[in-house]
Amino acid sequence: MENTRLEALLEIYIGNWFQTGKATPVEELCPQEPQLHQALEALIATFHKTDGTLSNPDAPDPHAIEPNPLPSNIWLPGNLIYIEEIGSGAFGRVVKARDPQLDRLVAVKLVKKLSTQQAGDIISEARFLAALSDPAFLSVYGVDVEKGAIITEYVDGFDLLEISDKLSLQQQARLMATLAKALSRAHGKGILHGDIKPGNIKLDRRLQPRLLDFGLAQHMGDQPHGWGTPLYAAPEQFEGGPVDPRTDLYSLGAVFYHMLCGKAPEPGPGGKPELPGILRPNLPHSLQAITLKCLALQPSDRYGSALDLEQDLLRWLDGRDVMAPNAIANNLAQKLSGHLKDIKAWRKAGLIYDHEERMLEDSYGQLSKPLDDWIPQSRFLSFHGIVLYLGVSVLFFGSVCLFHAHHFLEITSGWLYPTLMFGLSSAALSWLAIRLKNARSVSIAYDVAGILIMPLLFLTLFREWGWLTIRQDETRALFPSGIFTNAQLQVAAILVFIQSTRRAWFTQTFALGAVAIGSFCLLHFTLILNRAWVTHLMDGQYHLVGIDLIPLLCVLAIGGHLLEKRDREFLARPAYLAATFLLILILELLALNGKVLEVMGLSSSAPVGAPEAFDPIFFDTMVTLVFNGILLHILARILTRLPSPLLREQSIWLYRLTPFLILEPLALMISKEMYSPFYHWFYLLSSLGILWLSGYLQRKSFYYAGIGNTLMALYYITSHYQWLEHIFWPLTLITTGGLLLFMGNRLYERVSGH
Repeated sequence: MENTRLEALLEIYIGNWFQTGKATPVEELCPQEPQLHQALEALIATFHKTDGTLSNPDAPDPHAIEPNPLPSNIWLPGNLIYIEEIGSGAFGRVVKARDPQLDRLVAVKLVKKLSTQQAGDIISEARFLAALSDPAFLSVYGVDVEKGAIITEYVDGFDLLEISDKLSLQQQARLMATLAKALSRAHGKGILHGDIKPGNIKLDRRLQPRLLDFGLAQHMGDQPHGWGTPLYAAPEQFEGGPVDPRTDLYSLGAVFYHMLCGKAPEPGPGGKPELPGILRPNLPHSLQAITLKCLALQPSDRYGSALDLEQDLLRWLDGRDVMAPNAIANNLAQKLSGHLKDIKAWRKAGLIYDHEERMLEDSYGQLSKPLDDWIPQSRFLSFHGIVLYLGVSVLFFGSVCLFHAHHFLEITSGWLYPTLMFGLSSAALSWLAIRLKNARSVSIAYDVAGILIMPLLFLTLFREWGWLTIRQDETRALFPSGIFTNAQLQVAAILVFIQSTRRAWFTQTFALGAVAIGSFCLLHFTLILNRAWVTHLMDGQYHLVGIDLIPLLCVLAIGGHLLEKRDREFLARPAYLAATFLLILILELLALNGKVLEVMGLSSSAPVGAPEAFDPIFFDTMVTLVFNGILLHILARILTRLPSPLLREQSIWLYRLTPFLILEPLALMISKEMYSPFYHWFYLLSSLGILWLSGYLQRKSFYYAGIGNTLMALYYITSHYQWLEHIFWPLTLITTGGLLLFMGNRLYERVSGH
């Protein structure tokens, strides 16, 4: 723990040093931790020893101007004075020298064996460098083709990996953004570097990156030369594929991976490296996504240009969402696809049953849910998520209480107090949501809370300022007392819909997508106020309300399909879910007063044996509800066979509801005791049929509904015939139960072969 604290303090010291050029006393860095002073001073001393002249960047390095004897195997052009060798590679070496005429340090790149081809390469490299005008590239001072030398600016500083682990994530990201910007300029001139790696990146004394060694650079469109450093080179460099700016982006991503994880990205199964988040826990998902997008094996999956990479890094530095996809979700999805293929193969081979295939697919489907969205769409329940959405609920309920107290009870008066409460709360929550982008689940909860308060704010302002006071007929108003007009409700719903949709589109989260779809449904309800749906409900004209909701159902279903095709799952899923429950609601509304059978010409008369109290409208309603359940079950079976995974997901809800929708109307009808005994036995047979279907369909909801309603039917039969007074009935039930146990045993023996 102490070492972690010392590293953090040293990072702060280094950052202050490069920003101000002044040393920060250890007493100011940790005034409350005197026990760390001595160890921190030792670390600071080591840092300054590494950077001997850091306190005065413009002072000459005393060791740099001290000439050494020129080795016999090195020839320097002109009057350059040899100081030391600072690098070597397969193509030659780089030495540090001093130009006595101009009194400056230079770097000289020397080719080991000069040939005609290499002489041409020297001229090409010099021309590449001369064509670039960016602080991240070296300035060219001269070229000597005869001696095979390029004379460039000398960078006095640090090798990248020498100091990268001492930099903060923000500093590392800014370094990458600077290099991406420089590469963008190079690519704009048609130049590819071809060998970006940590050894070719140096940081000057102000921690500005410099990209060295254009020895493998080439023009875009040239055939790949098959050279590069394997751990940092893109696959197409060695596979003969075309190279373009995305090739350099792969290498830059590999360097970023090394900086973040402390090791080069070694290819694992499938050619992909280990996730950076495994090697460096708590690494922000956005940085991991940026890195892995650069390291995509297919160039089409990488950033389109260095400018795109730079902009994404700047988005992260500004606290905004990045454009790179969620790397964890993509990586997991690719692994899941292989398992899903295995499951289908097992089913074809007869190793598993249909219901087991669906069960396994549903279980794997849970893994595709995000970790940091809202609770219904998360893979697991976290305590912070529970507390966050409890806070959202309590805050919203308190706001509604204040809203009711102000407008309906008139405990407070004027517009200033409630407006400040709602306005400041909504603005503060929205501002915090933007500031807390890296804490994604927290940011989403704050966003949801801020949007939920917005309609209360708008309605308060409209009423207190007298805006949109267009009166409707009393039969067409939600608030006949005139507290709020339909126009005020409609405009408030429109504004909330616009804001929630904008935030959902920007964050691409299910939580805000659900809020957006919910606000759209609310908008539709406010618009059909002008069709007097409130009065229809009061008068029992439920079918008219159901008809008014059909356009909303169509828009949700069609919109969900279009959004799914465009990979907008964060909106498509809640749209489908809303359409599912809206369909159930519409069918129930159409059934409530028996209008469906009346329109179809099937309205019933009194059944045989019905008592005088028989209610034909109630009977028609119950029959329609039963048929609704059957219809929804058929729809669920159709949805399970569709290619859309989101639509198949809706079939689960329908399967859960249909057995209850079929049986409960029968139970309610029998409880009225106004029909012939035939319906008691019909209810029992229907319950047993649902129970049998549970085994056929492998649906536990059918089992629960079948068992519960079978017992309920037996109770009604017992009560209706008053058979508790006759001993034969309990004995019949006990005997039947024993026979069923015997039959269950025989079925087990048949299946198990015992």
